[in-house]
Amino acid sequence: MRIFHIRLSSIILLINIVSLTGISLLAISKFSSTLCLLTSLIIWLISCFLIRRFLNINKPVKKVKFNYYLLIILFIGFLFRLNPSIYLSGAQDQGLYISMSHQFEKNGSLDIPDTLMPNMNESQLEIYEKYNPPSAMGVSRSWTKNQTEVMPFYPLHPMWMSLFAYMMGDLNRSYSIVFFSIMSIFILYKLTTLLTKDQTAPYLAALLLAINPLHVFLSKFPVTENVALFFSLTGFYYFLLALKKSTSKYEYYLNLTISALTFFSFFFVRMSGFLYIPFFLLLLTVLYLSVKNQFNRKGLIFYFSVVFTFLALSNLYFLIYLPELFFPLYETFFYPILGNNWIQIVSLLIISLLISFLITIKYLKKPIALFLAFLKVRYKLIIICGSILVIGISFYQLYKLGYSENYSNFVFPAIQQIGQEGLKSLRFLPLYTILLYLSPFGFLLLLFSFWKMLKSNNKEFLFIYIFTLIFFIVNSVLFKYVQYHYYYARYYMTEIIPSLIIMIAISWEYIKNTLFSRILITASCCYLIFFSLILTIGVEGSRVSFFNSLRDTIDYNNNLILVDGSNIIVRIVVTTPIRYFYDYRTFLVSDFEEVFDPELETLKRIYKNIYLLSENVIENNPKLILVNKLSFEHSFYTNGTHTYNFFPNLSYTGIRPVSYSKYLAPTSYATSHLSIYIYKLNYDIE
Repeated sequence: MRIFHIRLSSIILLINIVSLTGISLLAISKFSSTLCLLTSLIIWLISCFLIRRFLNINKPVKKVKFNYYLLIILFIGFLFRLNPSIYLSGAQDQGLYISMSHQFEKNGSLDIPDTLMPNMNESQLEIYEKYNPPSAMGVSRSWTKNQTEVMPFYPLHPMWMSLFAYMMGDLNRSYSIVFFSIMSIFILYKLTTLLTKDQTAPYLAALLLAINPLHVFLSKFPVTENVALFFSLTGFYYFLLALKKSTSKYEYYLNLTISALTFFSFFFVRMSGFLYIPFFLLLLTVLYLSVKNQFNRKGLIFYFSVVFTFLALSNLYFLIYLPELFFPLYETFFYPILGNNWIQIVSLLIISLLISFLITIKYLKKPIALFLAFLKVRYKLIIICGSILVIGISFYQLYKLGYSENYSNFVFPAIQQIGQEGLKSLRFLPLYTILLYLSPFGFLLLLFSFWKMLKSNNKEFLFIYIFTLIFFIVNSVLFKYVQYHYYYARYYMTEIIPSLIIMIAISWEYIKNTLFSRILITASCCYLIFFSLILTIGVEGSRVSFFNSLRDTIDYNNNLILVDGSNIIVRIVVTTPIRYFYDYRTFLVSDFEEVFDPELETLKRIYKNIYLLSENVIENNPKLILVNKLSFEHSFYTNGTHTYNFFPNLSYTGIRPVSYSKYLAPTSYATSHLSIYIYKLNYDIE
């Protein structure tokens, strides 16, 4: 085993050990960054010792030559990803992940104890539970524990942010996303080296991902997509490494084990692992029947058995420890189709697929082998049929959205408002999303690649094409469940966009000598760099200065903040980080007049001071003493119609949305300004 791969494998192994150790500690409510890192380090050192012994690695370590071209690409990628967002604002995934990471470190658990409820009487609890629905802030009451809240989101990503906060400081926790994003560029390069013999293709793949505006945006935005991309790419890389580069049975099983562990970690970043089942079974069937070596066949059975077991264990984890996430998410997918018995039906379907595979390899080897040989000959037919399917889905969606009277299947009204626009509705379709984030020139290059690859009979290209096709269909179904383009574009980053980049890289060997392809790749790079540069204008989210001023005004110890809930920004966007990141005790009321409810007045016996947070200017009330006026500023890139309606008093930097990408590709940086007043309550005045 080459020294470089040993070093890389050691790093990947450490990342997986830290991931799985942290997830386990959260489950037993014993998480702390120190304990997680120390425990992981011990496990990793033992693992490295055993690996070194089994692989008989006693040779002196050779110097590894620097790959300067790759280093330059990674450096360019890092420059685009500097200054990631510490997105504190509530109401959406990104802000909740930040608060969630803080709560992990504070409580050492997935659970968040409600510190207010134990001190309240029944009348106060009635008001509190009436106006404090945690679900309005992306937080739920625990289904299994009293006076406890949970954030029903995937735990691995915020767990890593907790570790980076521990190592780099509280406000630098978002650099965990930068780390995984840069690593995903590197792993994409390594994966492409296994898929093509062309020397320049891996650099092209790495460059296209490094300057991709969607990848850049999600590298600085604390959501799960780029973290999931790293684990997914790494899982496939080590699987392919096992098949192509292993020189001994120990190395073969080591690479398969690292791949399986990486997918296990991936299943805790997001619960979409079940969508990989059809592709995994297809991969297993084809490889099992293609590989003639019995040892390799056993390895494949071992590997996929472990991966499916890990998938089941991850779902069991969510079912036991985060049922608030498990049931709503799967019900969104399966309940509309399968009804109340969706769990039983899905379980039967998965078992049936596995049994079908066993029957296939046991009794139908010859017919399946003949069928696969037929498909190999009809390579062209598969790509053409898949492309026709993509075009058909796109035309159907264009008709439903652009020309039908009511696209009633859409869940969110925001989507219904963009319907009946005829051909203009093209800009909201899945295929158009690909065009935006590959660039129009990259999209043309992709079509040119397809045309050239029809004659190549390249197996790797075909498998990636099928993988992409599966997730294109999935995203086409998801289309009606999203509120606006930002949510939808995210789902293309983990599977579709990287896969298409790899397909372009594989075909580069066949098209690089044509002037047309060189012009297209140059134009594509210019386009991607332009939009990525726009994303360096500023940072998404609320300004930390507001919360610093709040801390200077109100001491955390033994104080209570009543929140005027009449304004949605104050109620959700502002209050969520105040409560879950800065640990203030907050109590939501319907409006500022309710603070004078006699039951709430009795809270003065419990807390040293009681304050009111409101956007309203309240005058001539001796019970409310104005303490401070703070300016709350929230910045964002305009990439959806909602941004113009949700936030007040907008000022813009950059280019206003151009016509073809209006409301889709971010071209402008906006800042919202809202004055928030802090009052101190004096209940002693009659």
